[in-house]
Amino acid sequence: MERRQRITDYWVYGGFVFSFILLAFLLPYSKTLSLFEFLLCLHLPVYMWHQYEEHDDDRFRTFLDQTFGQGILKQEAIFVINVFGVWALFSLLTLLALHVSPGLGIGVAYLTLVNALVHLVQFIKLRGYNPGLETAIFLFIPLSGFCLFESFVNERFPVPQHVLGVLIGIGVHALIVIYAVRQARNLRR
Repeated sequence: MERRQRITDYWVYGGFVFSFILLAFLLPYSKTLSLFEFLLCLHLPVYMWHQYEEHDDDRFRTFLDQTFGQGILKQEAIFVINVFGVWALFSLLTLLALHVSPGLGIGVAYLTLVNALVHLVQFIKLRGYNPGLETAIFLFIPLSGFCLFESFVNERFPVPQHVLGVLIGIGVHALIVIYAVRQARNLRR
């Protein structure tokens, strides 16, 4: 198997292991960060746990193929979405929050919350489990909810930062849907 293919096929396992390393590095800073900053930093390792639930044994792609049609998202697209659209984006926003202005990281919490809501809507619509649902309910909603609560009550970020955060959360998911719809159209041709 080609090296690049192995990376795109097995990225989720490296992320799952790395999530515990991130936590080990984060915990010593729990007393120096504000509660909002600490909660914000927790999002990436928690999201990696979600990705493991979602993508272990190719669950998510198989679920998409069975639910919406074969080949909507290829493994390479799933890799790019998760590594660049989550790991890189979360890292960038968290660094901006820690080094420029805390409110610049709020998009991390909104993106996580939007993802949880997408899983809940799928559960209601399809009347059954979808890969990632459990971590979305039991980890994403409490973590992003508490983080957003802190941003409103104690941090009091200005409304434009929240608007930007909502746009990031919805925008990333909208781009994925647009890409998947285009893939579905191309497959029908």
